[in-house]
Formats: sequence, structure tokens, C-alpha cells
Amino acid sequence: MRNPAARYVALALLFGLALVSPPLASADDIWSTLRLPVPKLVGDRDYLGLPEGDTFTLAQIDARLIVVQVYSMYCPICQREAWKVNDLVTLITNSEKTAGKVKYLAIGAGNTEFEVDFYRTAYNTAYPLFSDGDYRLHKRLGEVRTPYFYMLKRNASGQLRQVYAKAGAFDTPKAFMDVIIKQLE
Repeated sequence: MRNPAARYVALALLFGLALVSPPLASADDIWSTLRLPVPKLVGDRDYLGLPEGDTFTLAQIDARLIVVQVYSMYCPICQREAWKVNDLVTLITNSEKTAGKVKYLAIGAGNTEFEVDFYRTAYNTAYPLFSDGDYRLHKRLGEVRTPYFYMLKRNASGQLRQVYAKAGAFDTPKAFMDVIIKQLE
């Protein structure tokens, strides 16, 4: 734009749009309002400590810390690292420091129920997987790349607060377990 007047008009329009645009939801707001379907698999439902029903909020999960992975069946990193995630969940389940205090779940960005079930079978996952076939959650999270890991910690009043967010694969299950244990402190 060579015309200074046009430049000022464009800036004024952008500033005006910023004033009337709804504020972006905070991470804590996104997680507190998220509703997922209650898992059909009894083992997944029991693992999360949920009663039967249609939907649940993450706050209903019986845990002090929840690790959420955003993945995709089509993500080559997610596929390559699936064994590490399985090993991490085994560490979480078997450690005195985390057993019963930490729960792990994964949300398939853009993945249908069929694709989630395929991933569950292909990679023998030992944790609950959820479909986000319409990308609704993925969009609310800012369309993060996969894999993406979050940790949500329950505070003294019982509310979940996001305390960790990281894109990409983790180094080793043991190293990521150390991060989880540190978040519990």
C-alpha cells in the first residue's frame, strides 16, 4: 500500500475487528468445558473411574494429574512413537508415585471412530482413545501439530489447570515419567 491514507484505514479496520472479536478461550476454559463420550470399553471406563453414561468432563476423571495426547492415525511420528507411549503408560500404572494418581488418554485429531479403533488395534494401546473426527477440539486447541502432549493438574479446589504443553515426541518413557512426577509435586 503506497497510499498512507489507505494504510491508516486498513489499520483502523484491523484494530476495530480486534475490539469486537470474542476473546480466545484460555487453556483452562477449553479443558473444563470439554465433553467426551464415555468409553464403550469397560476397561477404559474403569481406568478413568467413570460411571456409565453418555458424556463426561475431564474433571470427572479420578486422578490428580491427567496426561492428554493429541495424535493422529496418519501422523508418522505418532505411529513410530506408539511403543514409547505404551511403555510410558505401563510406567505410570506400575509406579508407586503415579499409580492411581495419573491417568493417560489420547484424542485422535480428525480421526473417526473407525480410525481410532484401527490405531488401538494396530498399536495395542493400553489407554483410552477418543475420536475428534470433526476437528472440533483440535481447532479449539489452536490446531496443534501431532503428537502434542498436555498435563492437567487438579488444584486444591478440584479444578483442573493446564501445567504442561509440548509439541513433538518425548525422548524416553523414563524421561517423560520424570516430568510427570515433577508435576505431581
